[in-house]
Amino acid sequence: MRFFKIFVCIALVSIFLGVGSYLVFIYYFTKEPEPTAEYTFPNMNYKELEKRIEKIEKKDTYLDSRYVVLGKDSLKYIFITSIDENQSSKYGDKPYIELQVVLDSKSKMLNIVHKNKDDYPKELKLFEEGFIDKLKKK
Repeated sequence: MRFFKIFVCIALVSIFLGVGSYLVFIYYFTKEPEPTAEYTFPNMNYKELEKRIEKIEKKDTYLDSRYVVLGKDSLKYIFITSIDENQSSKYGDKPYIELQVVLDSKSKMLNIVHKNKDDYPKELKLFEEGFIDKLKKK
C-alpha cells in the first residue's frame, strides 16, 4: 500500500512537470520575435508603399527576403513588410516595415537586436535616413 502511494505521487509529479515543461516550451517558441526596429506608414496605403519600396529595394530570391544596401560600407538591411491589406497585423490596417537583420559587406551579421539597438545609432540612422525617409517623401 505504501509503495502504491509513492508510485502515485511520482506519477502525479511527473505529469505536472511534463505539462509545465510543455507550457513553457509553447510560451517561448510561439511568441513573435521582436524586430530590431519597426516603422508604420499611416499616411499611405499598401499599394503606394509597395511602389515606393520597389523603386529603392533589391529583391533576393532566397527565402523571399527583402533588403536594401546603404552607405559607403554597403550595409545590407534585411526587412519584412506587410503589403497585403487583407492580412491582419499587429499594427492594425497601417502598412509597416520591420527591420530584422543588418549585414556588413561580407554578409557577416551585425549583432543589432531590439535590446541593444541604442548601441548602434549610426547604423539605424542610416536606415532611417537612407530608406524610411525616402519612402515617406512623395
